[in-house]
Amino acid sequence: MKILAIIAVIAVSPVFGATFKCTDEKGVTHYGDTMPPQCAKTPVLEVQQSGTTVKKYDAQLTPEQIKSKQDADKLKADQAKAAAEAARKDLALLNTYSSERDFELAKQRNIEPIEARIKSAQDRLVTVDKRMKQLSDEMEFYTSGKSKSAKERKPPIQLVTDVERTNNEKATLIASIQRYEKEIEQVKARYETDRVRWMQLRTVGAPSVPAPVAEQGQATHSR
Repeated sequence: MKILAIIAVIAVSPVFGATFKCTDEKGVTHYGDTMPPQCAKTPVLEVQQSGTTVKKYDAQLTPEQIKSKQDADKLKADQAKAAAEAARKDLALLNTYSSERDFELAKQRNIEPIEARIKSAQDRLVTVDKRMKQLSDEMEFYTSGKSKSAKERKPPIQLVTDVERTNNEKATLIASIQRYEKEIEQVKARYETDRVRWMQLRTVGAPSVPAPVAEQGQATHSR
């Protein structure tokens, strides 16, 4: 009877002394003091002699699966980072402005320096236009045939250079003014967007900043 009892225990128990257990892709269960090589592609359990599982190791991943997991982890981390940044901006918005009038004042403070640059460019443009008129009159002297000789009818190289330089400066000034005007519109749009968001936050309440996401690979187990 004692021998039969021992045989029965062996029959229902894992291999004596085994600490790792797995089931391969064919459904065969393996035990071993080290991770069974037959289960390289399936999960492995670390068990006590009583059969209690103390740890589970995920199956080894293929290079494609590793790449896919890394991409998914990066996307999740990027999304969490973006959410945390948005929450921080919302908190800053609530802490910076106490009324809608504050937005108008801040917007105007940002627009005034740009308007000053526009005014400066416009003043310079007036001067450039006057210079262009002078150069045009000088050029007319040579191109209209008023000069006394064929040699004099050809404009001096310095005059040609001045005309070209003045035309380029005017084009640059006009482009700058257009760029400044666009910048003003962008400032207005940004403050309007912030104002609308501020109004929403005043209604729903202050957001909470998510906790930092653990670096990729920090919490993974290696086999």
